[in-house]
Amino acid sequence: MATILTNPRGSFSGSITLQATGLPPGVTAVFGPVTTTGGSTMRLTAASSAAPLTGAVTISARATGLSHSITQTVTITPVLTNTLAVNLSSVFNLSGIAADGTKFAETDSMDGGGYSLSAQTLGQEQVGDEVVFRLGPQNAPDAVTSRTAELPAGRYNSVKILAIAVEGNQKTQAFTMNYADDTSSTSEQSLHDWAESQNFTGESIASELPYRLGADGSEDSGPFYVRAYSLKLDSGKQIRGISLPRNRNVVVLAMTLVPAAE
Repeated sequence: MATILTNPRGSFSGSITLQATGLPPGVTAVFGPVTTTGGSTMRLTAASSAAPLTGAVTISARATGLSHSITQTVTITPVLTNTLAVNLSSVFNLSGIAADGTKFAETDSMDGGGYSLSAQTLGQEQVGDEVVFRLGPQNAPDAVTSRTAELPAGRYNSVKILAIAVEGNQKTQAFTMNYADDTSSTSEQSLHDWAESQNFTGESIASELPYRLGADGSEDSGPFYVRAYSLKLDSGKQIRGISLPRNRNVVVLAMTLVPAAE
């Protein structure tokens, strides 16, 4: 999903109609709305038959006697089936995603110091480490740190986590898996700062964002990175929850469970 913004120049004040061409085989595009005087959301959908690839899509805006086009790179990435997105809303305890142009308190931000992610660049979903992550609302509690999150009862191979480290690299952080039989196990994972492009073992970049937002509504040029992590679970046991590192500088945006093979 991508946000399309229009910037009228001169005396132009009419509406424009959007169109996407050059789509890879098996990919369709839907605009909401297709005719607009401001912004629109383009949702790309890939059929299960679509082959993995990276290609270019042309987005055109047309009005009476006028037209303008841009080219956008699109990547088709295969994802695992039958995964389960975890609802973290009950444990969200900080706001880390804001709408462009809005202002917020410096302490009410992703890093606690006045910077948050842009909802326009992040979207409502992210794909990383072969799964889809569903994100929380913008301008509201939408991320969690230093808490224990309940997980849907079941047996799973792994839990995939979409997360950010702030205020520098956060090394050797402990994630504790809690099982229904009152046992637990701990996995240690190092996380790179959201402004760093390198990866530690076990982490991968899910999204590269061109800027982040300042508390005064300004854009702070990046890039900045959101990363995916995969933590192994004991598929022979019923999971109950996961205790996150007791570290304000490790922020989790979403989780997705990968079921155990039947």
